[in-house]
Amino acid sequence: MTAVSIGDMAQVFLLRRHNATTSRELGDLTADLARGTVADPGHHLGGRISPLAVIEAELSRASAYVAVADQNATRAAAMQASLGRISDAASSNATALLRAAQSGEASGLFTVARAAMAALEDAVAALNTRVADQSLFAGMANDRAPLPDTATILASAKAAIGQPGLPADAAAALDAWLADPNGFQAQIYRGTADTSPVPIGPNEMANLDVTAADPALRGTFRGLILGALMSDPDYAAHSNQIALARLAGDSLTTSSSDRVSLSARIGMAEARLTAAQSRHAAEQLVLQQARSDLIAVDGYETSSRLQATEARLEMIYTLTSRLSRLSLVDYL
Repeated sequence: MTAVSIGDMAQVFLLRRHNATTSRELGDLTADLARGTVADPGHHLGGRISPLAVIEAELSRASAYVAVADQNATRAAAMQASLGRISDAASSNATALLRAAQSGEASGLFTVARAAMAALEDAVAALNTRVADQSLFAGMANDRAPLPDTATILASAKAAIGQPGLPADAAAALDAWLADPNGFQAQIYRGTADTSPVPIGPNEMANLDVTAADPALRGTFRGLILGALMSDPDYAAHSNQIALARLAGDSLTTSSSDRVSLSARIGMAEARLTAAQSRHAAEQLVLQQARSDLIAVDGYETSSRLQATEARLEMIYTLTSRLSRLSLVDYL
C-alpha cells in the first residue's frame, strides 16, 4: 500500500482551517450558552418555524400594547397632577375670597385679588402642561398649548362683559361667554374638541378626553376670572370688590364637584391602562417562556460540547506548536 504524505505547507493550511473552524464553533457555543437560545432557530427546529413565527408576532403585538399603555399611563398621571394643582388652588382661593368678602377689609380684598390672579395664571400653566413634547389638554392638537397667556384671556373676557357695570351683570355675561361655542372655545381655546382614543388591546380603547375647554372647567374659570377682575381698575370700588370676591368664592366652591368628576374620568382611564399594563406584561412572560421552550439551548449538553471544543482547540494549538519547532535532526 502506497503511503500518501502531506507537505509542510499543506499541513500549515490544514491546521489553520481546523483552527478557524474550531474557533468559530467555540464562539457559537459560548454565545448560545450566554444567550440561552440557539443562534439558528430554523436549523434547530428542522425548518418548522411556523410556531415560532406566531409567538414572535404575538410578542411584538403585546410589546406594542405595553408601550402604548405605559406612555398613556404617564400622560394620565400628569393630567391628574395638573387637575390636582388647579383644584388645590381653587379650593384655597375659594375659602380666602369668601372670608375676605365677609370681613370687607380693604387689605384682605387686595390680598385675595392678587392671589386670584396668581391662581388663574397657575391654572393656565397647568392646562398648558406638556409631556413628551405633547400638550395634555389640547385634544388632538397636541403640538400646541391649548390656552394663551392670562392677559389675553382677561382681555377677551372683559370684551365679552362689555361696559363695566355691576359685578352680577359681569358674572352673567361671563357665564354666557364661557358657554357660547363662539365665545371662550372659539376665541381662547386653541386645541380641538375631538380626542384620540388609544388602543390598549384587541377591540379595547382608553380615552383621555379631558381638554382645557371641557364644560366641567367652566365654573373654575368663572371663579378665577371674577377673582382676577378684582385687580382691574374698572372694579376698584369697595362694593364691587366685595361682590366680586363673593361671586368668585361661590363659583370656585360650587365647581368643586365638577373638578372631582374630571379627576374621576381620568381615574377610570388610568384604571383601564393599569389593567392593560398588567395583562400584557403577563402575556409577554407566557410568550417568552413558550419561545424559550422552542429555541432554548440545553445547558448541560452545550457545556459538554463547549469543553470538548476547547480541548480540541488546545490540541490543534499543541500540534501547531510542535510542527513549528520540528527540525531535520528531530525528523531523522
